[in-house]
Amino acid sequence: MSNFKSKFTVSLIFLVIFLSVAAFVRAQQYQKQEILDVNLHYKDKQVSVVFIEKRLGFLPDYRNQPEKGYTAVLQDKRNEELFKVLFDFPLYQFVDTFDKKTPEGGLIVRNEVDYTLALPYMGNATKLTISDPDGQTLITKELTKEALVVPKAEVKKEGILARIGNWFKGFFAKIGSFFKNIFPKKESQKQVSVSPTPTLDADIQKIAKLAPFTADFMTILYFDKSQSFLVTIEKAPFDTSKKLALDWFSDHGVVDLCKLNLEFTASTVVKKRGTLTQEERSTPGCALLPQT
Repeated sequence: MSNFKSKFTVSLIFLVIFLSVAAFVRAQQYQKQEILDVNLHYKDKQVSVVFIEKRLGFLPDYRNQPEKGYTAVLQDKRNEELFKVLFDFPLYQFVDTFDKKTPEGGLIVRNEVDYTLALPYMGNATKLTISDPDGQTLITKELTKEALVVPKAEVKKEGILARIGNWFKGFFAKIGSFFKNIFPKKESQKQVSVSPTPTLDADIQKIAKLAPFTADFMTILYFDKSQSFLVTIEKAPFDTSKKLALDWFSDHGVVDLCKLNLEFTASTVVKKRGTLTQEERSTPGCALLPQT
């Protein structure tokens, strides 16, 4: 019986390694590209550009654009149009969350919001123009090198080896947890006193300070009381936007997403209320959230 258990455990480990490596190789098919994050501030129909960041990232699927909305246009030095997209500010949002089994949330209507618009970086683009739904030009921004914010060098230069290192770090942590569950220590069954809630580390505090954060595919809210993040997917398909959201956290320096206590939900334009599964509401590779 002991020999069978040993062979079963070894076979299970090899299966986990094979599936994990296959998932990692598949993830590498989605290559990052240079993009412009245009950080906008909306207040009472007034729009301003806070800053524009050039970084490596992923562009959302712009095939589904609103029929009418604000317009962002990239132009070259001859004022020829290189890229155009319609977008709107997420002023109306449905939020569903639970705090100690008590339902909270509802419709939130904002008159002020920060919004990040992701555009492709084009070397020959010299100007960004943003117009309101009536076609009136609100902003004309020159895209000089001095006008673009560039991430820190150590973040920008992160390559395949750094990503592999971070992946294996998380993978071996999960393997260690797996063996602890199979071969628990006898001492672990002893009753221990409950430690006070630890303070958030510096990286998570940095993410919390960015909330509320809004992009065209998601909105992030942070709750101090439960030290948790609620990520609302604003754009279909759900799985694609959720992956972009997870990449956003990684791009901002978070290595272990399980630390963040994330919960995913979706606006009614993406999914019907109450139709998300436990896997969709939870962070991949972390413990599943309880069924609501």
